Amino acid sequence: MLARKSEHTSERRTGDLCKYERISEAEKQLHIIVDGEKFPTINWSVNDCLVDGLKGQKLGDRVAGTIETLHAVPMGAFISEVVRIDDQGRAALRFITVAPLDEAFLK
Repeated sequence: MLARKSEHTSERRTGDLCKYERISEAEKQLHIIVDGEKFPTINWSVNDCLVDGLKGQKLGDRVAGTIETLHAVPMGAFISEVVRIDDQGRAALRFITVAPLDEAFLK
């Protein structure tokens, strides 16, 4: 369930341009699972996501895990980089690699 490319680009507070639709509706959020712990996204796009609760991360850290829907349907595995930590402690993760999960991984 990837977001479709938006007709418009939007400039975020960081000044970068987002070429993909940013999903922020609560019912469309995803879960990322890192080290067995589940974190709901605050918003996400094909390129990145914003999550709360990741502890001990700093800018430039690599974070690997899996992605699933809010209904616990597995979607894929990812490797990301922490590109921003806001004043509320939320981490912006830029996806470096996203791959579908194979059946062996799900068992």
